[in-house]
Amino acid sequence: MSSPITFSGFNNVDFSSIISVLVQQQRAPILLAQEQQNNIELKLDSLGTLKSRIDAIKSKAQTVNSSLLFLATTATSSDTSVFTASAGDGAAVGSYSVKVSFLAKAQSTVSTSTYGSPDDVVATGGSIVVDGQTISITESTTIQQLATKINETAGIGVTANVIDTGGGAYKLVVSGKDTGLTNAFTISGNALTGGSGVAFTDTDTDGIYGDSQADNVVNARDAELTINGLTITRASNTVDDAISGVTLNLLTEDAATTHTLTVARDTSSIVSAVQDFVTTYNDFASYVNAEYTIGETTEQPGPLAGEAVLRTTRSGVTSDLRSAVSVGGAYSYLAEVGITFDRSGNLELDSSTLTDALSSNEADVQSLFQGTESADGVFDKLVSTINSLTATDGILYTTEANFNDSIDTLSDRISTLESQAEIYRQALVQQFAAVDQLMSQLNSFTTTLQGLQST
Repeated sequence: MSSPITFSGFNNVDFSSIISVLVQQQRAPILLAQEQQNNIELKLDSLGTLKSRIDAIKSKAQTVNSSLLFLATTATSSDTSVFTASAGDGAAVGSYSVKVSFLAKAQSTVSTSTYGSPDDVVATGGSIVVDGQTISITESTTIQQLATKINETAGIGVTANVIDTGGGAYKLVVSGKDTGLTNAFTISGNALTGGSGVAFTDTDTDGIYGDSQADNVVNARDAELTINGLTITRASNTVDDAISGVTLNLLTEDAATTHTLTVARDTSSIVSAVQDFVTTYNDFASYVNAEYTIGETTEQPGPLAGEAVLRTTRSGVTSDLRSAVSVGGAYSYLAEVGITFDRSGNLELDSSTLTDALSSNEADVQSLFQGTESADGVFDKLVSTINSLTATDGILYTTEANFNDSIDTLSDRISTLESQAEIYRQALVQQFAAVDQLMSQLNSFTTTLQGLQST
């Protein structure tokens, strides 16, 4: 590598500063290209925000455009102390008479044996069969330990607890885990040895506890209810297969009274979905307006203000929301159901107007929003428009691609100009080094002449 060129400094000329100024002038196109690149990057950032706003609008529009939205229902009980109800999509709208005669119950069987402490030993050997599962004892076992053994038995359908009944008297309580007749259980094969043992009521003296109603403090039973005059039974107090799409939660027995279950269309969910769309659209509109606005601290509008993508996107979305649709029925415009534009271009929702329209002409509102088999509704059209805008040949995608191409082109140009500027700088250094050397030689020659003249 050759040594770097330096200047003598003997000629009272700052060649380095001169070169720096000349090179800086040579770099002016580089600075311009970098500024252009930065501006495009700002446009890309703004385009990303625009795309996210459009995606959000599409998501909310798809919700309003979903047929499931108009299948949502609510279920209301006339007496929530007796039963509550919930409804899913597609539940049959109507009024139902409901009478809850009996609640489903889980069996509970209590020992007749009483213990002074949970630590009383009930057996050192033997076995007992609970709910068809054999509990074997191989060591000294307290009543509490027996309860634990029962609870830890795999597949058993009961739970056992030692309960303090008061005054230091403890009993073993065995209860079914689930309600209903099919979950009734028995206790049998009581062959515990070596301790105080455990006994239960055996009304029919057959050696099996729990098989007679008098054996139990609570007998397993099914829920019994009457719906529109038809009596049905279920093992659970949660009944989800009696009325399509409706779940009943039975709470209190009231065989003497018939109550009312009302299943109605859930218009509030439709209004809420529309309100969400309106809010999301207004976020988009505010962003677009801000791009066109010169702020208090900025002398220029936003990066996308002069770009076709901003105008085209706003025009496409707004046009669909303002335009009429030919779907038949009572409504052709969103404004007719309470969705209007204000003077600033934001959407407003009159929820009362929409609710009234849903109450009187729900099918026509659905057609306005979602279209029919032969015609697109407002939100049909809007989703299609947004799909076109965001497609690979749509303006949002192509604009982003063009911006990226421009950045790449400018990067290549900047790299080329940087190389040219460096070549120019090196040439200047060589040229001015030669000038410096020549000036030094001239100064030396002048000094020599002056010396000759003085002699």
